[in-house]
Amino acid sequence: LLEKEHEQYFLEKKQLVTQFFPFSSKNKYTAAIVGNSLYAVGAPEFIMHKGLEIPADAKKTIEAQAKQGYRVLAVGQKKLHQSPADLVAGIVREHISELTFLGLIFLRDPVKENVGKHIELLQKAGIEIKVITGDILETTQAVLKDIGVIIASDKCMSGAELEELQNGLQTNVSSLLSQKKVFYRVSP
Repeated sequence: LLEKEHEQYFLEKKQLVTQFFPFSSKNKYTAAIVGNSLYAVGAPEFIMHKGLEIPADAKKTIEAQAKQGYRVLAVGQKKLHQSPADLVAGIVREHISELTFLGLIFLRDPVKENVGKHIELLQKAGIEIKVITGDILETTQAVLKDIGVIIASDKCMSGAELEELQNGLQTNVSSLLSQKKVFYRVSP
């Protein structure tokens, strides 16, 4: 839900992208320099680390939409005070910061009809199902619920928790991992 003034600006000005930062699974966002502005689109929690302050009402919307199975992207902008030529040479991904919140994008990738039936057949055959996804927990649980699979939050582990576990000195790692059914916000 981008603010109308930005949508209209792009339609009227037909600005060219002078530098593009491709999406990376590590950073969870993409960015581009258009005219004298930098625009970033990505996972809200990763964009917030870049100095984007998301309004409280938008945070509630993010949570509500994620619980309905939507992937949520935040959009931010930073006005740049350099010439376009200097920007191309001087901006690197690490310098993307102090973004202004523009809006949210909601995406839904419906699950194929037969998936729930296939999972049920696998479970009946004694095969344990594990889910590994880059999505946030709320989106993951909503999608699983759509196919008839309910997994409690205590059976879920985030990618950050998994990384900490791998870097720590835990001796019961395989035991702990075997208890988990969902691994969310995991990077490849």
